[in-house]
Amino acid sequence: MALDIGIRGAGRGAFAMTLHQVSRQMLANLPDRLWDLLSIASYIHLADRMVPRDGPSMPNLGENWRRTLSFVIAVRDPDFWNLPDVRESLRKTIGFLSGDRYQFEFVELAGAPAWQPFLDIAGSGAAPAFQPAEVILFSGGLDSLAGAVDALLVKRRKAALVSYQSAPMVQAIQSRLVEALRSRAGPDRLVHIGLGLTNAGEMVEPTQRTRSFLFAVLGLLVARLHGLREVCFYENGVVSTNLPLASHVLGTRATRTTHPKVLELYGRLFSRVAEADIRIRNPFFWDTKADVVRRIAEGGCGELIQPSFSCGSTRGAAMTKGRHCGVCTQCLDRRFGILAADCGHLEPASNYAVDLMRGPRKPGIEAVTAEAYVLAAHTWRQSTQEHFLGAHGEAFRLLPHLGLRTDEAAARLHRLHVRHGQNVMRIVTETARTDDVLGERLDLPDHSLLAMIQGPLAQDVQIRDPAENEATPERQAADRKIKELPRPITLWLDMHRREARIGNVAVLQRKHFELVRKLLPKFQDGIRAQRGSPGFSFMGTKQLADAMGVTEATTRQLVRALRLKIAEQFHQQLGIAPAPDDVIESVSWAGYRLNPALALVGSHESDQCRSSDLTTPSRASRLSHPAP
Repeated sequence: MALDIGIRGAGRGAFAMTLHQVSRQMLANLPDRLWDLLSIASYIHLADRMVPRDGPSMPNLGENWRRTLSFVIAVRDPDFWNLPDVRESLRKTIGFLSGDRYQFEFVELAGAPAWQPFLDIAGSGAAPAFQPAEVILFSGGLDSLAGAVDALLVKRRKAALVSYQSAPMVQAIQSRLVEALRSRAGPDRLVHIGLGLTNAGEMVEPTQRTRSFLFAVLGLLVARLHGLREVCFYENGVVSTNLPLASHVLGTRATRTTHPKVLELYGRLFSRVAEADIRIRNPFFWDTKADVVRRIAEGGCGELIQPSFSCGSTRGAAMTKGRHCGVCTQCLDRRFGILAADCGHLEPASNYAVDLMRGPRKPGIEAVTAEAYVLAAHTWRQSTQEHFLGAHGEAFRLLPHLGLRTDEAAARLHRLHVRHGQNVMRIVTETARTDDVLGERLDLPDHSLLAMIQGPLAQDVQIRDPAENEATPERQAADRKIKELPRPITLWLDMHRREARIGNVAVLQRKHFELVRKLLPKFQDGIRAQRGSPGFSFMGTKQLADAMGVTEATTRQLVRALRLKIAEQFHQQLGIAPAPDDVIESVSWAGYRLNPALALVGSHESDQCRSSDLTTPSRASRLSHPAP
């Protein structure tokens, strides 16, 4: 299938963008690469709308869910975009987000115009002196509304709210919420910048997995206009994780819009394009939907809950005078979250075309979605951590991207889903208790949530995953005589003897001791920062080489020899060795650092230890890493 997606006045699929509240003067000095990125994101999004996947019934068993999309795009800086690492970063980012296969080729934009011909500017733009402290991607849903309330009214920060305005109804909702926030925060506390897409053709594929990429790129442009290096996606962690509710929901059938790995990939790509350290954050990752709703109410904006919009069916809402459909997962999340936050009085049930518990749902997708949602909550509520992780292998994709040690991240992720399950099941239980009259039960529609839950086949069902019957990992390891490395690995330095001990097993002296000592200050800074792994900075290879008084090549050789020495001594004493990065981590472009998971038990150079405590490891005063 060939698509000709051109800019206005060229190509069969010409499209146009409108930026509200941005002036030409604001965009005059925007770098060429950021213009290119906006164009690339737009073309990817348009293709995503126009090329269909398998339908909901998956007649080909998912064969056509993943698409192969090839792009030839004219850009201002083709030499940069054709760099292998840049193309790979773009392909990897969009591929993980959408689950599709991508190929890119970039050519010179002939006679690059001084202005972007596909872009309209609507409005005069923000006042020249306006300088936001935060850029917030604002959809008009509960989570982004809570983020705006938190920034503007709780923290009293100026903010730029950036919106993708996919339909007139959505634009109107966003504008009403912004005006309500402006009336509370003050007229000079926020600016609202919206991007509209017109002439994009009929939407063939409704999933639009790459829409958040275009949204994030717009946020990046606004951030760079104001000299900022951070963009905030506010989304509760259950939605961001978006674990499949059923076994057939594979890969990107569960959307990854704000998945931690996606946000990290955005940051890497944007940093490369902008030549600056760009971060895309989700400050609400450890919140449930109920937590998010409470933030709105406690921020004094409870009356804004009802006019916010969360439904996945914009077209359906437009046909029902703005009501939520009540049957999509977004509506289920929203209504359960509002009720669990004890804010049901702030939104009438009539705001939904189908009532949460008693409304009739169509047999098939609608009924199965609601049933799977509640069953997942029921399972999570009573799960152990082993069961939870065993049932959801997808969770392991995001653990390395949470800025915590793996064990801490796994425990917190499990607790988050347990709280969500408790919230949902409390509402289910309370509703069932108020429906005790036999006549009311008989009048329930067959496929209403309450009827499905109270049906005789659903009573006393015990959901137990096979992983629940397994022994703990420690017991299994002991039974199979698997040797385990004691964790955390300790680090102890004796400045008098000029030696370092790793795990009270390996002894490092001379050059190896000096190598560890040079990395120690940044490690101590990371402990004091209390921000988990991201708070531990790397020491560049050249910087470390200069500090050691050797060449970069010699530094790399020293690190390799140090790792080998540690492995040999651990093997001799314990029969098992740590991984190479367990003591000194290395990233080619960042340099080296002591692994943040190490436990520092003493050092003369540590202002948190007494020198009298450093004669032996057993007397050392242990410094445990604080939980972020």
